[in-house]
Amino acid sequence: MADLPGWRRGPQVRRGKVAGTAAVHRRHLCSRSIATTMMPPVPEPRSPADFPRRVLLASLGLAPQVLTETLYCLAQASPPFVPTEIHVVTTLEGRHRAMLTLLDESTAMLSALEADIRIAGLRAALTPERIHVIVDVAGTPLADIDSEADNAATADLIVRLVREFTADQECALHASIAGGRKTMGFLLGYTLSLFGRPQDRLSHVLVSEPFQAHPQFFFPPRMPRVLLDRNQRPVSTAEAQLTLAEIPVVRLRDGLPRGFLTADWRYSDIVAAAQSAMSQPVIKIDVPAGRLFCGGIAVPLKPVTFAVAAWMAARTARLGPEDGAIRWSTCDWTEFLDIYSRLPDQQPARVVRLRQRLKEPAGEEEFLREHVSRLKRALRETLGPDSTPYEPRPFGRKPSTRVGFALLPGAITVKLA
Repeated sequence: MADLPGWRRGPQVRRGKVAGTAAVHRRHLCSRSIATTMMPPVPEPRSPADFPRRVLLASLGLAPQVLTETLYCLAQASPPFVPTEIHVVTTLEGRHRAMLTLLDESTAMLSALEADIRIAGLRAALTPERIHVIVDVAGTPLADIDSEADNAATADLIVRLVREFTADQECALHASIAGGRKTMGFLLGYTLSLFGRPQDRLSHVLVSEPFQAHPQFFFPPRMPRVLLDRNQRPVSTAEAQLTLAEIPVVRLRDGLPRGFLTADWRYSDIVAAAQSAMSQPVIKIDVPAGRLFCGGIAVPLKPVTFAVAAWMAARTARLGPEDGAIRWSTCDWTEFLDIYSRLPDQQPARVVRLRQRLKEPAGEEEFLREHVSRLKRALRETLGPDSTPYEPRPFGRKPSTRVGFALLPGAITVKLA
């Protein structure tokens, strides 16, 4: 396989040193003497090998040897990355082959690798429960990936696993795309781009001919063996060359809505939401359902705060940002109360109590300030850095400041009934 631009070849990675200390000279104003202040050392980034939980997640097809080849290269790295857990995404046939060649006591190539490179724990890191078989919507294990629905099921499984591993701050994830169908590798790489953190890595193992996909070659043993290639020509494993190509990943995690990190979304939903987050801001509100969407992402709100948001949105959609902005002392609260009464499972008594609260001294001003603050907090918690264009903002000068959405009317849709 040809190298891709930007790939870094070889299991050894040189790491540059970060300057440890710096001296800052200051002139003392009283004695005019020179004082030297030592700055605290800047810590070096944590190596993935230093994390207590180290996970290797690999896509696997009908050639389970790519797993041992990857492990062999990781063990040769500096420092070595020895996984505490090995997880595999594969089909039913892929699981069958992995069980027989990697875990079965008669072959146990993982145990053989462990003994040959003298690194303990590899066999224990892979258990039958960590071989994840892709299933369809009915829960039936897939024998192969040969349809659009199968690809979707594969993507959803990969998203679930990567989300789980990257939620653990003490876990370093190494994803290998060497095995399985090309779509599996693409999905794993793209998902790591969405969820990956600084300690996570993506790689592909390159094996020289004629050892690539050779059914009897799993790694180059210390004591070379003679194998027969596809032309029945004898070759020595001493000639095998293995290279771990680390693939740079564009990490999008911090720039995407926080809902990505916790919500149990399907792959297709994540892609759609990510695309919306990068598009022009759009607000959609369904009052009878009590739901607010910003860029296609649902923002959970309490009923009263939701009604305030829907009220501001309806005014902006009708009058524009400037004229639609709300000033507590001059606006008509009837529209707000009408929206609140339309919410699901609403009771007339609640509307009456809310109307009475607004009649209290300074009640309208405090009420509006409180729920605008709650709305901003909910937007930031759900959308992260992308919340800015959706947050209510002030219009005009004090003491006549108004508050509302800054979006154009065409970017806001409010369904009242």
